Amino acid sequence: MSYQRLLLGLAVGIVLLMGVFPLLKMLYLALASLLGGTAILPDGTLEAMLRSLLLALGVATIATISGTLIALLLAKTTLPFAPLWLTLFSLPLLLPPEIVILGWIDLLPSHTPLSKLLHTSVGAAWIDTTIFMPVAMLLGFFFLRRIPASLELAALLYTDEKGMLRHIDLTLLKPVLILSFLLIFILVLGEYSVANALHIRLFSVVLFTRFSAFYDFEGTLVMSLPLLLVAFGVIMLERIAIQHTHFGQMHQETHRCHIVLSPLSKRLCILLLAAAVTLVTLLPLWGILGTIDTISQLYRALIEVQHPLLRSLFYALAGGAAVTFAGLIVALALYLNKARYTGLLEHIGLFLFILPSIIIAVALIGFYNRSATEWIYASVLLILFAYTAKYLILSEKLIHIRLQQLPKSLSEAALVHGATPLQTLRYILLPLLRSILIAALLVGALFCLRESTFAMLLLPPGDATLPLYLATRSANGDAGLIAAMAFWMLLAISALLALLLYVGTKLSRRSL
Repeated sequence: MSYQRLLLGLAVGIVLLMGVFPLLKMLYLALASLLGGTAILPDGTLEAMLRSLLLALGVATIATISGTLIALLLAKTTLPFAPLWLTLFSLPLLLPPEIVILGWIDLLPSHTPLSKLLHTSVGAAWIDTTIFMPVAMLLGFFFLRRIPASLELAALLYTDEKGMLRHIDLTLLKPVLILSFLLIFILVLGEYSVANALHIRLFSVVLFTRFSAFYDFEGTLVMSLPLLLVAFGVIMLERIAIQHTHFGQMHQETHRCHIVLSPLSKRLCILLLAAAVTLVTLLPLWGILGTIDTISQLYRALIEVQHPLLRSLFYALAGGAAVTFAGLIVALALYLNKARYTGLLEHIGLFLFILPSIIIAVALIGFYNRSATEWIYASVLLILFAYTAKYLILSEKLIHIRLQQLPKSLSEAALVHGATPLQTLRYILLPLLRSILIAALLVGALFCLRESTFAMLLLPPGDATLPLYLATRSANGDAGLIAAMAFWMLLAISALLALLLYVGTKLSRRSL
């Protein structure tokens, strides 16, 4: 068996064992239960599903439009400190939803009209918008940066800068707008933490309660079918939207075409961005920090949360390492194998990413809860499988893009001089990929750290992570102490994010 086929076999095995086989078994059992008439849906399921669909449509529309506008400002104009703006706007996406919600609850005094509004569908829509708007912003920003400047300069020969934006940038950006809308729509549809914290009966809450409270496995499987169908539809629409685009052939250029703003326009845009950052990111953070009364509360909180915090960091780093290793295998397989069907691996990875965590967790439980695989089901491997299935696409994309930027002549020269494929991987590719592997590890750790659904369902009893600990204590604990606990979580996430930004800066300098 050749080296390329071995890597492809490993990549296919990872995707099958951690995602496809559990979902196929779940789909089979759900259809059998539905056709057999043994599953009974609880009252109000259809109403909760309709409410969730309307909420997801509204959030996806607002988040896509606002995120794309911010991306245009930061990518195509001469506004300063673009990386800082991106980081500040992205914070709600990287923080655990429990902390974002806690910040808004602490910010708004109880029993006021705004506090009451927060605990309605309007409040859930606002928080979901702040959390998922960075998806559209980041996708739009990085795709706009990949548009060749030659196209824009050619357009400027016939029109002005507004015409260039309209006919070149926005035209090429249409598939990204569709992709952003679809991603945000399905992510909001499956979001559980926000609806649960605000006590709103959405479909994700009904689905989670059905499994966790009653352990109704058949009912949960049948209720998961609509979300599976919606996720499958999103993948089909995504393929139709981007199959005729040329983003795959676009590469980030050193010289880019920027729109030069007048001093007055620049100041106005900076004021608008500062107001948006304050509204989206800084206000909930201020809600947490402003609730902490004394330094002693920080010390008491550190003593109380040290074990959950260390446990959260351990699972996050272990999950990030698992996601990075699997992403490296899949990226190398896609890089070395040029067959058309290898693209299916990326579509499966995207499908698993947009699936609600509750569905992946239930599928893994149903697949590995047997005597032959008890060593996986009763160990930390199960949650690592869940992390890998959910976030594989992130590390795979990062590593695959970096692989495409490396000169193939280096590997070819090593093979010509007698190096084996394994030696080429060890001494050529891996050293060149070191920085991007660290970045993928940190990205995976950040997303694993914010994930609480897997921890609720897959961790052994007594192994609660800090987001879960905060969610249970915030119901009847001292507000200042709970805010101090959240502060230490924020500090840990900030440290990981600062390290990620440092690695990203080194990567960008090398690429230039």
